[in-house]
Amino acid sequence: HPVLADHVLCGRTQSLEVKILKHGLILWANKPLDEQGFQGVVRQCFRIHSGADMANPHFKVDVAVQYLAHESSPRENLWGFAYTVTVTNTGDVAAQLIARHWVIDDSFGHRQEVRGLGVVGKQPYLQPGESFQYTSGTRIQSPMGSMHGTYFCITEDAQPFEASISAFALKAEGEETERMLH
Repeated sequence: HPVLADHVLCGRTQSLEVKILKHGLILWANKPLDEQGFQGVVRQCFRIHSGADMANPHFKVDVAVQYLAHESSPRENLWGFAYTVTVTNTGDVAAQLIARHWVIDDSFGHRQEVRGLGVVGKQPYLQPGESFQYTSGTRIQSPMGSMHGTYFCITEDAQPFEASISAFALKAEGEETERMLH
């Protein structure tokens, strides 16, 4: 539904029609606006519509990997790894991690995809600057592989966004693995 925002101050009085769309705002001004004026009008119109400042959601994801010899059986072509993930809200709005999608590849071309709600049974809600850390694991059919993925998130004002998880290596270490690799 259009919202009429009269007398929005951006250096002079403007009359604007604002439509809130799924992916943002569309503005129609009765006079041209410079960049600074335009940004001011967008901020003001967003406040009029939602009572909040515009959000800039962002989650930073860091991963540390550990080879698990006790969870591995090279004779059965199984190598186990633990990965510890730290998710930090580096944006300027509170947001929640809702779901995950992992892509796990081994060096023989086998691919596993894992999708599900939350991480380790949780859907952490993070204020700006807060972090959440968890450890999980995977097993692959070769001593080397990689993982990457995406977290599906939503801001406190119900704006969806994705947090990419850059590819990281899964690499087994140890005497048995060295024989397998050479």
